[in-house]
Amino acid sequence: MIRELEIEVRNLISEPRTRHLLMRDIGKWFQLCSSLDVIGDTTLAIDAYTDGRVVASVEGHSYGAEYLVIYGLMQVLV
Repeated sequence: MIRELEIEVRNLISEPRTRHLLMRDIGKWFQLCSSLDVIGDTTLAIDAYTDGRVVASVEGHSYGAEYLVIYGLMQVLV
């Protein structure tokens, strides 16, 4: 559900007219894009955790598992 909403927002802000209006304030545009990236990365990490793909990612490639490991590491550092 969250992933679908993220994609919907990305599609909306990627429309040329909307993007042009949003990019008038480039700082807010970057903040919006960064926020969507964090939502997407977090969703991938949660999916990897709930699907048990963390251990399997050593042999295969799973962005979600990588985000989960990185976010876990950052959380430990904080």
